[in-house]
Amino acid sequence: MLRKPNCQYRIVIRNNRWHVSAFQGNVMLGPQMDFSDESVPDWIRKEVSLLKLVDPLSEIKSIGHRIGEAFWLSPKEGDQT
Repeated sequence: MLRKPNCQYRIVIRNNRWHVSAFQGNVMLGPQMDFSDESVPDWIRKEVSLLKLVDPLSEIKSIGHRIGEAFWLSPKEGDQT
């Protein structure tokens, strides 16, 4: 899964499953995607691992923020993997 430009991503991890939703503004793009712990894309795993270091309701401006158990990845310019 490649990262879509200018989209925000919400990731919730439950029972070793990664539930990923993509948003553009307030609109959810397509259905929620589910990944096993082994199959989650590396770019998601890397950014969430950094956000796990901050307290709930905190943020890392260049990456995103965390609200409880949900991780929100900030929109990025251009295509990224």
